[in-house]
Amino acid sequence: MLSVNVPLGNFSPGRLAGTPNIPDMLVVHTSGNTTQSAINTITNPSSGVSYHFIIAANGAITRAVGIRDTAHANGTGSGNLHHTLSTNHIVRSRPVNANNYTISIAFGDMNLNAGHLTQAQINSCASLMNGLRAEIFTIWGTWTDFWRTNFVGHNEVKPRMRDGTVRHCPQWSTAVPFPYTTILDLFHSQPILLPFSANEPIIVGKATSEEGDLSYSSYYDSEIYDIVHGSSDDKWTEGCFCTNNTRHP
Repeated sequence: MLSVNVPLGNFSPGRLAGTPNIPDMLVVHTSGNTTQSAINTITNPSSGVSYHFIIAANGAITRAVGIRDTAHANGTGSGNLHHTLSTNHIVRSRPVNANNYTISIAFGDMNLNAGHLTQAQINSCASLMNGLRAEIFTIWGTWTDFWRTNFVGHNEVKPRMRDGTVRHCPQWSTAVPFPYTTILDLFHSQPILLPFSANEPIIVGKATSEEGDLSYSSYYDSEIYDIVHGSSDDKWTEGCFCTNNTRHP
């Protein structure tokens, strides 16, 4: 995974004050034309904006802002940006800045395919979502799955621009619908990535922890993977997580 340095004024360290402020919603964007133009924008100190991730046409993912921090991409506020104007019921119910609880994923190079995502972008987005679900659990201890209600477009969070103009993002072209269902179907078809401490013994079939019995169903692989974009003390493994005989998700 690539990374860029985003100036401090374009994001906020940590998650903004208020409740909720644990990310449980993914917001997708299309950014300009090329991926490089998107990177140029978020690294320009005068822009004041940022994304957590940008996915290029070839599927390469650039991490711009860590998910512990707040990207400036989906901010709700006053006037035409008020949260009650959102078309998403979760956003409407939360009287806080939507940047508090969202992770932003932007797609670049939209000019190369007339506004359509490439298959590489679709594949990378689904894999990224799988990793983010595990990373959110590692950091906050919250298991968050993604469905159409919390995998949304920028235009669903904020249907209008500040001046009242209708917002179409993530549709680069209004004639090209965004492939939410395709990405979600691929995401849910993948083996679930689970976070574990590097010091925690992994026993295929069943393990015991201080929290109680942890059993594994649909276990796919006992190999442990390093988190390439997180702490070296964190590990991922593949499987389905069950606590007290309750499968998550």
